[in-house]
Amino acid sequence: MSEQEILLEEYKVTQESISHYERLTWNIGSIFNAIVVGILGLTAKIDKPNSLIVPIIVSVWFLGLWYLFETRYRQINISKFRRLWEIEEKLGMRQNIYVRDDDQKRRFKPRGHILITFVCIGFPTTLIILYLILLTFKL
Repeated sequence: MSEQEILLEEYKVTQESISHYERLTWNIGSIFNAIVVGILGLTAKIDKPNSLIVPIIVSVWFLGLWYLFETRYRQINISKFRRLWEIEEKLGMRQNIYVRDDDQKRRFKPRGHILITFVCIGFPTTLIILYLILLTFKL
């Protein structure tokens, strides 16, 4: 095999690996979020603030776990993208380099990581605030 053929094969395998980790991250998140919402629906009663304790604990645990998975897989994908950029530069390709260059020009870079961080922090925080409001006003 020539060097170009080896690089093209590595490029394909790296693309597949990135897709694998992206799918895995979102599949894990979907399952964990479904568990949290299911527990909330089964246990929470608006007239009983203490019924929110279990959903709060479950959401902190599962969404924290999802966040750990996501940050690890994100680091793996960043490394893989760096390799893709190297291969593209060697072979004169630009597919992922265009995205990288566009991201560098933007101040705000919308990413799945930001959404996941927001959900993992926002959902348990919302439940805790709801719990405190219900306790305070004894609704």
